Amino acid sequence: MSVLSLDATTSKGRWCPCHIGELPVELLLMIVSRISALDYIYARVVCKCWRSAFAKCLETEVSQSKFCKWLPFFLILKAGHQERPAGQLCAEKPILYTTGKFGDLSTNRVYTTGAEELNGTRVLLARYGWLLLFSSEEKSKSLFFFNPFSRARISLPYLNVHELDCSIFDISLSPTSRNCMIFAIWRHSNMFKFGLCNHEDESWTIKLYSLESKSHVVNTVLVNGIWYCLHENGDFSSFNCVTRSMMFLGQPDGMPDMWHETYKHVSYVIRRGEQVFLRVHCCFPYEIALKDPLEASIVSVFTAYKEEALFRSDVKGAMIQFQDVLVADSFSSDAWCGMSNSDGIVTFGWHNFISSIKLNSHSLRLPCSPILWFHPTWVDSSHHFTWKL
Repeated sequence: MSVLSLDATTSKGRWCPCHIGELPVELLLMIVSRISALDYIYARVVCKCWRSAFAKCLETEVSQSKFCKWLPFFLILKAGHQERPAGQLCAEKPILYTTGKFGDLSTNRVYTTGAEELNGTRVLLARYGWLLLFSSEEKSKSLFFFNPFSRARISLPYLNVHELDCSIFDISLSPTSRNCMIFAIWRHSNMFKFGLCNHEDESWTIKLYSLESKSHVVNTVLVNGIWYCLHENGDFSSFNCVTRSMMFLGQPDGMPDMWHETYKHVSYVIRRGEQVFLRVHCCFPYEIALKDPLEASIVSVFTAYKEEALFRSDVKGAMIQFQDVLVADSFSSDAWCGMSNSDGIVTFGWHNFISSIKLNSHSLRLPCSPILWFHPTWVDSSHHFTWKL
C-alpha cells in the first residue's frame, strides 16, 4: 500500500505527534467512506496534519466516488417571480433565492450560514457540489460558482440573468475542470436563445434559434456531447456541443399524448450502466431513454406506485434505495419543497404535484419553501480558482 509523505509539523514549527499523515491512502479512504460530509469538515480542522492528510486523500479519483455515496444536502430557498418587460409576472417558472439555510438529509438538521453569497443571491444551478449563483445588487453584480462548505468561489464572465426569460443552466463537468462548459437556454419572444461559456472564454457566446416548441425548458441532461432539453409541454430539443447547433425533437416515440397542462411535472436522471434515462412524473410516470432516437416507455403501475409513493412519503429512504442509479441533483428546479416544524425538522414533498397515484399527503400545497438538492463536496478554498486561463 502507498503511504502519504506529509510534513508532520504545525504552522508554528512544532512537531505534531498524531502521525495521521503516515496512514496508508487506502485506510484514509475507508475512513472517508464511513463519515458524513460535516464530519469530514470537522476532521480537517483538528490540526494541520489532519487537514493535509485528508486533502491529499481527496485528490484521488477513488475518494471522489466515496463522497458521492453521502446522502445529498438541501438548500432552503425562497421563491420570487420574474417581471417581463411589459411589467407582467412570469408565473411559469419561479426564481429561487438563497436564505442562508441549508440542511443535511442524513440527520434532517438545518444550519444557518453567515456567508453573504448564500443570503439573497439567485440560485441558477446545483451540480457537482457547486452552486451557480447570480447577484443583481448594483454594487456587486456578479455571476459565480460557490462551494457552500469551503466557501471557494469561481468568478465567471458576467451575464445579466435578470433579463433572461425562464432561463435554465447546466454544466458539463465540475467547474474546477478545464474542460467545463456552461450551457444556458432561455426564451426570447417566440424563439430561444442559448448561451455557452468555456474556461478560456472572456464572454458568453449567445445565439438565437427558432424551435417548434414555444414552451420553456424545465430540465436539461448532457449525454455523449448532446444536451437534451425537456420543455414544459413534453417536447424535447437538443443541443450538439460539437456543431453548436440546436434541433427540435418533439415528443419521444412511445409517449402517448397524455401530457396535461394541469399536471405538475417532476423530472430527474436515472443511470443504469452506460444508459441514461430521464424519468418524468406527470399524469403517469414515463422513462425516456436519452439516445438517438428518443424512446419513451411508461413505467409499470406497480413500480410507479412503489417508487413515487416512497419519494413522496420518505425521501431519505428513497435516496438510500436508489442511491446507485439516481442523480439527486438532477431534479427539475421547482420539483421539491419543504416545511419545518417547531423542532426544525423538515417534511419534504413534491410541490403542487398531482398524478394518477393517490397518496394521503406529502404533495405540499400549503405555504412552504422551495428545496434544491446538492451533493456535499469539499473543495479546498486555499486554491486560487480562476475561470479564465
